[in-house]
Parts: sequence; structure tokens; C-alpha cells
Amino acid sequence: SLQEILEPMSNHLVPEAVRPRFEAFVRDAFAGRARAIGWVPAPGESEEVEILRPTLLRIALMGKDPEITREGAAIAKRWLDDRGATTAGIVQTALVAAALEGDSAVFDRMVAELRKSTDRRDRTRIYTALGLFSDTELERRALALTLDPTLDSRESIVLFRTAIGYRLTRDRAWDFFKQNFDAFVARLPR
Repeated sequence: SLQEILEPMSNHLVPEAVRPRFEAFVRDAFAGRARAIGWVPAPGESEEVEILRPTLLRIALMGKDPEITREGAAIAKRWLDDRGATTAGIVQTALVAAALEGDSAVFDRMVAELRKSTDRRDRTRIYTALGLFSDTELERRALALTLDPTLDSRESIVLFRTAIGYRLTRDRAWDFFKQNFDAFVARLPR
């Protein structure tokens, strides 16, 4: 998909000096359509639109569209309180929106849900979002979860994979991995 092309490009190929132009291009090309489709399915919409929605919204998040980010973060917060608050297809994208602009309150809310959730899919979604918090202190706290003995290392590694792949968190994630290599290895299955 186009997201699979643009996300690695954004995270690995776009120099910071031209990032504002890249983000403007993404907003100009995709945000209008993403806003038109929106976060909430319209009655009677086609299956094609339903499938396109999360991809288009995720691309618009790459362009830092403030309206889409704000709406997605609000949906994520509602979903953390009520799993029926939105459709399963956009939960991950909404959680990404919440993490990209999230503060410690959002972070703490996600961690609380992570710890109490019994649904593996929900935990994976939350781990993925936690890997995108770029505030230095929140990123440190997120990475520490990968070594938390009360959490399943097979699941928490998702957080690390996300952080190491995201341009704003990868350097600190790499440093954390190097500093904690032995602890990582000890937590992995044989």
C-alpha cells in the first residue's frame, strides 16, 4: 500500500532539513481525502472506503494534519474507556494519533489499560502506540516496559520494534538496547 511506501520513506529517507516540505506534500495530497472519509463510518459506505480509511488516516498523520490527529486522539481515549467506542479497523490508527501528540496522562492511561487488558490484540495495539511516544521521559518509561518482568516479553518486544523503527525514537531505543542487551537476552525464549 502507499502507507507501506511512505512510512519507511518518512522514517529513513527524508532528511530533517526537508521534512516540513515532505509533511506539507503529504497533507496537500492526502489530508483532504482523509478528512472527507473521516474517522467514523458513514451509513451505507462501501467496503472499499472502510478498507481505505485506516491507511488514509495513517498517511495523513505522517503529514501532521492537526485536525486528523486531534480527532484520532479523542477516539483513542474513548476506546481506552470503552472497546465498543469505535470500529476495530481504526483502533490502531487512533492509538497512533494519541501517541504522536500524547502527554503523560495519555501514556499512563495506555499503560493502565495494557496491564489490565486480557485481549492480546488490544495489548499489541497499545504496545505499538507506546513505542511512538517521542517525549524523552515517556520514551524512557515505555522502553523500560520491555524489561518489566510482569509483562510478557514476547508481546512487549512489539514496543521496542516500533520505537527502533520510528525516526524520533530510534536513537534512544538503540541506546537503550545496547545498555540493556543482557537483560533483553535473558527475557527472550531460548
